[in-house]
Amino acid sequence: MHRRYCKIFLIVILLFTFCRSVQGQSDVNLKLKTFSYLVNNFAQPDLLKLKLDKQGILVAEPGFIVSYDFFVRDLVYSLRVDQAVYLDAASHLAGYTNFGVHVRIFNKWKNSVNIGAGTAFHYRHDWHNIAGYQNTDGYDNSGRFEYHLSFLTGSIEFNHYFNERNDLSFALSECYPDRIVFSAGYRWWLSKKIRHTGGCNTCPKF
Repeated sequence: MHRRYCKIFLIVILLFTFCRSVQGQSDVNLKLKTFSYLVNNFAQPDLLKLKLDKQGILVAEPGFIVSYDFFVRDLVYSLRVDQAVYLDAASHLAGYTNFGVHVRIFNKWKNSVNIGAGTAFHYRHDWHNIAGYQNTDGYDNSGRFEYHLSFLTGSIEFNHYFNERNDLSFALSECYPDRIVFSAGYRWWLSKKIRHTGGCNTCPKF
């Protein structure tokens, strides 16, 4: 099982490395992670220290997400890698690495909407040290950590342009087992490297 996960993840990384060698544009941005909605009721809601309701359907999972976009066609199609670090619903350190393809489906003046699909590798500190915990959420144990591979993830992202360095960003993503993640905040464009010239695709059209 471990070898199969590692092989799949290695293949995805190699594909991104190959695509990165092709000439194009790239961006790096930082986004804040807020809370998650559990699609299926968690069987042991009392174990969720950061739950926002009695059933544990809505849970706080504060953290941050660093994303790298490599655009393969103007600023419409991109390959993206996300690296998240956060406190999960049980207040344990967790994270995920997500590789995906994003497509801009709407762009008008200062607003744009992207959709994406990909594969995510999740990891967190072992929940088995929590009294009463039973593994019902699909994580595999590996010493002090647990991991889970989500073969198919999806997301939709809304961005509002402020200036060259700042966007207001809202995103819904299904990259966890049985949960939808909501993230919001500013995107700070930490770097933008343009390898071919052209019109300003991200600037508002007056």
